[in-house]
Amino acid sequence: MYKRQKYYRYNYWFGNNNWYYYQIGNNNPIHDYQQIMRKWYVDQLLPELNNASLVDGFKCYLGSHDCKNFMLFREQFPDMIGFDLYNPTKNPWVIQLDFNKVNVIKIPVSLAIPVIGSRVRTPLLQKKVYQWLDKNLLVGGIAVCSKQWKDQLTNVKTVKEIYNPFRKENFHMIVKVDG
Repeated sequence: MYKRQKYYRYNYWFGNNNWYYYQIGNNNPIHDYQQIMRKWYVDQLLPELNNASLVDGFKCYLGSHDCKNFMLFREQFPDMIGFDLYNPTKNPWVIQLDFNKVNVIKIPVSLAIPVIGSRVRTPLLQKKVYQWLDKNLLVGGIAVCSKQWKDQLTNVKTVKEIYNPFRKENFHMIVKVDG
């Protein structure tokens, strides 16, 4: 775990190595990720979610980072809340939380956009996110995830596959079908 600790530090995400390059628009993995995902959200995902019937519950964007992409969802879903380890923009709709300790929170989730962590850098964190989501996603609740994580969730079915250009694979818009 020690060698992965840097991926949980503020300076890794928002320090000179990443945040600075993000601000000036240089080729940086976080910058590239944000831009690709923004286009995908606007062109593909948000129109699909706009047509979906959502059950009553919390709408959660897990991994709000600098809130630029999170705010796209807030525009469509004004009651959406964000979660992240840090909140550098001091966004009032973001709850600062270490998802490694998320098991202390139980809330009824009607929509989840889990973009917290990294398959390569923080795989255990991602696993905890999906374990939490599996326990908190309401029947009729919707989440968007890769096949890898969809297969870890219980009692869900895919209602739409949407190609994700960042991962270069189909993502699944899933719905929980049974408690």
